[in-house]
Amino acid sequence: MKVCSFLTLVGLMVATHVSEAIPLNDKRFAIEEGACEVTFLYRKFNELIVLTAQLNNSVSVNLILDTGFRNTILFGKKFQREVNSFTPKTISFSGLGNGSPLIGKISLGNELNFNGLKGSGVVIIVVPSRQFVNEMPGIDGVIGYDLLRWFEIEVNPKMSTVTFRHPEGNSIPDGFTKLDLNKEEVLPIVSGQIEATPHTSNVLPLLIDTGSQLGVLLKSQQIDSNDGEIMARGLCGYIKGLKASGDAFWISQVHMTSGFLFFVIPTDKEEMLSIGMGFLKDYVFIINSVEQYVAFKIPTNEQQKEKSQFPLTEIAQKINPHVDSDSLQ
Repeated sequence: MKVCSFLTLVGLMVATHVSEAIPLNDKRFAIEEGACEVTFLYRKFNELIVLTAQLNNSVSVNLILDTGFRNTILFGKKFQREVNSFTPKTISFSGLGNGSPLIGKISLGNELNFNGLKGSGVVIIVVPSRQFVNEMPGIDGVIGYDLLRWFEIEVNPKMSTVTFRHPEGNSIPDGFTKLDLNKEEVLPIVSGQIEATPHTSNVLPLLIDTGSQLGVLLKSQQIDSNDGEIMARGLCGYIKGLKASGDAFWISQVHMTSGFLFFVIPTDKEEMLSIGMGFLKDYVFIINSVEQYVAFKIPTNEQQKEKSQFPLTEIAQKINPHVDSDSLQ
């Protein structure tokens, strides 16, 4: 079965479980001595950001940079021979999708070096099964907040470049719009708003998720898990959902686009929004998890967004998000 999109986002619940099992150590990643920042080209896999690193000075690995996840994961039995010895504990991942949770082993004290970035004492989770990346040739794993938390990063998808710089005291370049992150969250979360029908305005938490190939995504309690068709693959299997057309999309009171396509998947947890690389590919964006802000450079000629085949009246019957905006203040 061929599916057009992947969601490597494993969700806030899994990120919390991982952080409880693996305490954060002293600083793991740093820019090479004498440099204030480092910029390099990255490889793309269907718009996802793929970074190449040397693991323990022995093997090259290709990792998706996923801002929706916390730790570093490698998929495949072969990596059990490349990482340092494992702890006695294993960890279970209950990510998005209709399959069973994944089981991983925890390895401490690894080295992971990128172009101009050096990582030591890195915690790596090895999942023996490669099922998740079978349809992603050349991809070995995922890296997230474990790397993101030490730097300000600037991503230019049009140029396929990523810049890592020291996070303190940076000024926002001209042409960027700066937005504050939710200070109570570990992951890069702001507030978002979709207008899907006239006079409907829904304010929800919004995750900036570079691990998703989708554009704007709504996780809604108002649709059933059997609604729609298979539209993406998550960490634990395929995901069913709907496509819809929205009138306007806002991030933290900043109007981003009109007449846009978005995706809806069911959830039995908190309703929320996310934006993946299907949306972010048209922006230069900055994420600073230390000083807790993001910034977007709005394109001058925004691409025309695809219209949905689903009428708004049908979507309005299925979706009625009801989060009070005051709860996000």
